Amino acid sequence: MGRSRNLKLVAVLIVVVVATPPPTLAISGGVGVPDAVPSATTAAVANKLVSISGDGITVSSHTGVLLHGVLWLKGTVSSAQSGRTLVIEQQSQTGSGWTAAGSATSGAGGSFVAAWHPQQVGRVSLSVALQGSTRVSPPTTVLVYRPSIATLFGPGLWGNHTACGKMLRKPTLGVANRKLPCGTQVAIYYRGRTVVVPVIDRGPYTNNANWDLTMATGRALGMNSTATVGATSLAALR
Repeated sequence: MGRSRNLKLVAVLIVVVVATPPPTLAISGGVGVPDAVPSATTAAVANKLVSISGDGITVSSHTGVLLHGVLWLKGTVSSAQSGRTLVIEQQSQTGSGWTAAGSATSGAGGSFVAAWHPQQVGRVSLSVALQGSTRVSPPTTVLVYRPSIATLFGPGLWGNHTACGKMLRKPTLGVANRKLPCGTQVAIYYRGRTVVVPVIDRGPYTNNANWDLTMATGRALGMNSTATVGATSLAALR
């Protein structure tokens, strides 16, 4: 299918992230661990509701999803295109070509809803094309997270130093991991929300969990008990 990418983009971004203070160093011991990352970095991986328009096609979707989950793409074409088939096309960030990854039919007034099921972790570009024509929406970049078990820690430990030398307090944002270096910035995704926090401790070692979130991090995500989250280090996205 021919593609024209010289399109005018109209983007409306709604960012759901937690406000973070400027970076500081641990009080004592271990290696210095920043409390948070700059807001620009956070916004780069934050889960957003994005609406883009071009070539007569408007598409809205979130930009974060769990591997093997479902991402809904909603949009419109002109009412003259009612009943036409629309094809979801995807392209990985490794430079591969565009491939079909789903379809939908436009209803009365040209509205449509399409489901996309991610099959790989990482950044993926998505577009919606009008079958049988060269019309295609501008691309949206989606971050696909690998599902992981996460627990929470904090009560009973506040006032103590973590394995990374961080003084743990009630408002401390951070995550524990068994292997990632102290200070590694990690994007955590849970039910449509994303926060970026540093590795500040070692663990977890129970419940088959891969991550242990501070209570403040859990609250920022709306998570109050052991749950399945998406997580990736920012270094892995470079």
